[in-house]
Amino acid sequence: MVTTISGIENYIENKLIGFHERYGIEHINRYIKLYENISNENLKQLFSIFHYEFNHLFKYMNSRIRNRHYTADESRELIVLIEELRNIQSNVRRTKYDFEIHPYYQERMQE
Repeated sequence: MVTTISGIENYIENKLIGFHERYGIEHINRYIKLYENISNENLKQLFSIFHYEFNHLFKYMNSRIRNRHYTADESRELIVLIEELRNIQSNVRRTKYDFEIHPYYQERMQE
């Protein structure tokens, strides 16, 4: 049986493969239940990875506030993560996979 994958579904799947390679899969289940209403399993996993990585980086950045010095690696990683999320959001806009970023996280990303 041959399954056809639409262009956007293929895009999401490829993004997930890249995220698995970059971040691993060990933290996917940490937030997956928050995305049960997402029908596409690959997008659900992507959101869970984003959720974990953003929380991890925001927690780290908050711990550095006192000395007012953020380390370059974590700063770059946060910038890359924000760009990736916005890129995915832009590419799925006006499809059935369109999504909005929670206002709390949107505000943190703009700080």
